[in-house]
Amino acid sequence: MQKISPDFLSKHKIDLNNLQFFTAPGCDACSHLGFKGRIGIYELMEMNKELEQLVLKNEASNYVVEEIAVKNGMITMVQDGLLKALQGITSVEEIFRVVE
Repeated sequence: MQKISPDFLSKHKIDLNNLQFFTAPGCDACSHLGFKGRIGIYELMEMNKELEQLVLKNEASNYVVEEIAVKNGMITMVQDGLLKALQGITSVEEIFRVVE
């Protein structure tokens, strides 16, 4: 299981002991879909020496590269989506619908 860094959580004021997710019931403004507009969920990998060496060797699988990137602080697409769900921007169901 991948963990989000405590620094990130404190910066974004997320209390892991009191999580609250929202649903999107729908209304006239969103044509009863529960959503209006679009928002991106992102995964951004910052290159460092360890990752550079793996890429240049061309021997590491995508899984190994992702594992090292996460170890170095990368937030995955699912994690970014769940953070947006915690902020009430979208729902957990929508995140998993889009990510899969």
